[in-house]
Amino acid sequence: MSTYTLSNFRSIPASSLQDFTKLVFDEKDVLTLDDDIRVRFTNFDKAIALGNSKTYKTAIIVKTTTGLAKIETNILSHDAEYVYTGNKLKIPIKCIYSVDFY
Repeated sequence: MSTYTLSNFRSIPASSLQDFTKLVFDEKDVLTLDDDIRVRFTNFDKAIALGNSKTYKTAIIVKTTTGLAKIETNILSHDAEYVYTGNKLKIPIKCIYSVDFY
């Protein structure tokens, strides 16, 4: 049985780019279930498709050594290890807890 709970990430304040670049991430993946990892990659692809939309915003929720953090940015691409954003961030995939659209 899963121990995951649903969270409303919209209440997390967005970090500035400067603050976000100072965050420290854990070495292990924040997601453990294969289905959750699959959904994470599906959301990356969805974020890339919606990247230039004026209707939707994309927020990336990451788990740091001190808790959760959020940055609002568009996702340009990803590979097996990193997500690349429009504001020149290279975020390790293993620390990304969620991609939220609103």
